[in-house]
Amino acid sequence: NVKETGLRVDDADLDRAIGRIAEENKLTLPQLRMALDKDGIPFAKFREDIRNEIVTARLREREVDNRIVISDGEIDNFVKTHP
Repeated sequence: NVKETGLRVDDADLDRAIGRIAEENKLTLPQLRMALDKDGIPFAKFREDIRNEIVTARLREREVDNRIVISDGEIDNFVKTHP
C-alpha cells in the first residue's frame, strides 16, 4: 500500500508531472482534462493514479539504491582506468 511506504508526492510535484504528461501528448492541461472526461476518467482519480505511480517509482529507486554497494576500491580502480 502506497500510504504504508511513508513516501509522499506534494501537489507541486504532481502538477509538474501532469503538466509533462499533457505536454508529451501535445495537449494543454484543459485539453487533457477534456480527454480524460471523454474517456470517463475523473480528473481527481487521474491525479491520484499519477501520484501513486510516482510513489511506486520512488520506492523502486530507493530499493535499488539500497542494494547497490560500491566499495572505495572499486571507485579507485575506476578512476585509475578512466583518466
